Amino acid sequence: KQKLKYAKYYDRFLRFTDNHDFKRPLELTGGNEELALEAHSFVFSLDGPVLIYAGIEYGNTIIPQLFEKDVFPRNNSKWYAIVEQLIAKKKNTP
Repeated sequence: KQKLKYAKYYDRFLRFTDNHDFKRPLELTGGNEELALEAHSFVFSLDGPVLIYAGIEYGNTIIPQLFEKDVFPRNNSKWYAIVEQLIAKKKNTP
C-alpha cells in the first residue's frame, strides 16, 4: 500500500540498521552476532538505498558522536565480507 502511495519516490527512502540516535545492532541483540547480521540482511533486502553507518560494516559496537571525529577498529573481516556480499547482491537485484 505504501509503495503505491509514494511510488514516485519509494526507492529513495534510506534504509539503515543504526545511526547516531540508536544503539548498535550487536548491543540490541545482546552480542548475538548472527541475529545482528540477520538484521543487516533484512535491511538490504528492502527497496531503496542502504546507509552503512560509521563502522557498522566491521561490527563496530561504539556509538559514534554526531559532531566529533570517531576512530573505530577496522579489524572484523567477517562482518566486512558479509556486508560486501550484501552490497553485491543489492547491486545485482533489479
